[in-house]
Amino acid sequence: MNRRGNVMDAIPILGQLLIFAMVAVLLVLILNQYNSAIQGSDVGDVAKTLLSNGATQVPQIFDFWFILLFVGLPLISAVLAYFNNIHPFFFWMSILLSFAIIICGKIFEIVWQAFTSDATIASVASSMPMTNAILTNYGFYSFFVFIVIALGTFIKLRGGVQADAYGGIR
Repeated sequence: MNRRGNVMDAIPILGQLLIFAMVAVLLVLILNQYNSAIQGSDVGDVAKTLLSNGATQVPQIFDFWFILLFVGLPLISAVLAYFNNIHPFFFWMSILLSFAIIICGKIFEIVWQAFTSDATIASVASSMPMTNAILTNYGFYSFFVFIVIALGTFIKLRGGVQADAYGGIR
C-alpha cells in the first residue's frame, strides 16, 4: 500500500470534506430541532440554558474544525508527497489531472448547492460561514488543493548531498 501523498489525493480529500460538511449541517439541524423542542417543554431552566448555549456554539465549533481540515489535509498530503521521488516530466501529466480534480470539485460544489437549496438547510449552512463559503466555491478550492499538493510533489531540494537524502532530482 502506498502511504505517500500524490496529486490524485485531492479527489478523496474533496469528497470526504464534502461528506463531513453535509453530516455536520445535518447534525446542527437536528440539534436546532431538539433545542426548539426542549425550549418549549417544561424542562428545568439550567437544561434549557445549557442546550441553548450548545446550539449556538456547535456551528462555530464545526466551522473552526472544518477550516483546519480544509487547510490541513492538503498540507499534510503535500508534505507526504514531498517524499515521493517523481521525475519532473510527470508535472506536465499532473496538469492534465488538475482538470479532472477541478471538474470533481465543481461537481461537488453543485452537489453542495443542491443540498443547501432547502431554506432550512441553507439557514443552518449559513451558521457556518467559512465552511459554506468554501463549499459554494468548491471548484476554486479544488484548484487550491491541487496547487498545494503539486508544490509538495514537484518542488524538491536540489544540489549537494541533501538533495539525494530528501529525494531531489538532479
